Amino acid sequence: MLQRFYKNTDGNIAVIFAVSLMALLLVSGAAIDMANISKKKSHFQGMADAAVLAAARSGEDDKDELLVIAKATL
Repeated sequence: MLQRFYKNTDGNIAVIFAVSLMALLLVSGAAIDMANISKKKSHFQGMADAAVLAAARSGEDDKDELLVIAKATL
């Protein structure tokens, strides 16, 4: 009975496709997550840069006043 199953190769492609599809979906999901993380990181870096530039352009010397300007920009 078991030898009949060992010799039968019908449906092997379906099994290989199912396993490959799961791996492909996992890799695609990871790539999408990494792209979203990179996009958010870039966005937050741009916000921080804008706050620092606004504080630098203000001409203030007091650290507390610079912090208020940077927070207002954010």
